[in-house]
Amino acid sequence: MTADTRFKNVRLSRTGGHHGAEPVLRAVPTLDPVSGVVFHHPAHKTVYVVGDAI
Repeated sequence: MTADTRFKNVRLSRTGGHHGAEPVLRAVPTLDPVSGVVFHHPAHKTVYVVGDAI
């Protein structure tokens, strides 16, 4: 998936994020980065799915 992908008139937008505050990321660097996906269709409500969160 790219930063902005289309599938059957649905736009999928990848979002970036972090899996915690700086002290956590320094202690466990493999936790970062994380991502989510925004699903957008002109005839429906937009949905955001969090990919990984604490």
